[in-house]
Amino acid sequence: MSKVDSINQECPMEIALNLLSGKWRLKILYYLLKGESIHFNQLQRLLGDITTKVLTAQLRTLEEAGIVSRIVYDESPIRVKYSMTDTGKTLIPLMTELCNWGKTYKKSRL
Repeated sequence: MSKVDSINQECPMEIALNLLSGKWRLKILYYLLKGESIHFNQLQRLLGDITTKVLTAQLRTLEEAGIVSRIVYDESPIRVKYSMTDTGKTLIPLMTELCNWGKTYKKSRL
């Protein structure tokens, strides 16, 4: 069962954490929230060590959850772009606060 399938859980915090948890999801959302749609290959370069298979799986999970939208351009070779959905954009305040907290925490630990 996918972590996203756990929506019936009672704790709303657990639902959010299950959806956003993992090594790559927050990083993917960080780059998608910074601007307009991003090409798959561009996103992969930004993330660094992520494999094509893992990035595809993470993006599919986020797409199934309604956080990310996938746009396929009928060209040769096929181009794919990803962007945030309206639901995904509601994460902006949360992501901004997480970034701010991380910066403050990092400074306090130096």
